[in-house]
Parts: sequence; C-alpha cells; structure tokens
Amino acid sequence: MNENKILKVLKKDGSIEAFESDKIARVAHAAGLSEDEALDMSEKITNKLMKDDANEITSLRIRNMVASELKKRDKYAYDLYIWYEKTKDKNGR
Repeated sequence: MNENKILKVLKKDGSIEAFESDKIARVAHAAGLSEDEALDMSEKITNKLMKDDANEITSLRIRNMVASELKKRDKYAYDLYIWYEKTKDKNGR
C-alpha cells in the first residue's frame, strides 16, 4: 500500500475533496457499529482504496463500499445506513 498516496473524492455535485478515512469510521459508528468495529471497517476500506491505481474515487463508490461492508458486519447498521443515505439524498444534502 502506498502510505503517501493522496486520494481525492469526486462528489456528486462535481466538487473534489481530500479523502478522509475517519469519515467512514464516524458513519459506521453512527450506524451502530462499536467504535472498534467502525475503525476496523474504515481501515479495511481505506486499504482497498489505497491499493487501487486511481488517485480519484467517486463518493458513490465509497458509499457502496461502506454499505457492502456494513451488510457483512451488522444488518441493523446496514439498514440504518441505507435509510439515512436515502433520506439525505431526498433532502438534497
């Protein structure tokens, strides 16, 4: 893994921001995973992203990776995450 790699996130609105792995951990924890589980999940996803050749990733791909990993770990957390994402999308955030 390239520890020095700088990954950019292409957001739905077209803006670009730096990738922050702690956002994944915060979302996973808010969905219901323990802090340790959320950090583990964030680390797993971050490692996958850093191994990719691309320097940019879409926010949708990250959301899909988070959903997939939550589904494997905790059905309730997955359902809550999906509900939140649908609600967020409806409200234009």
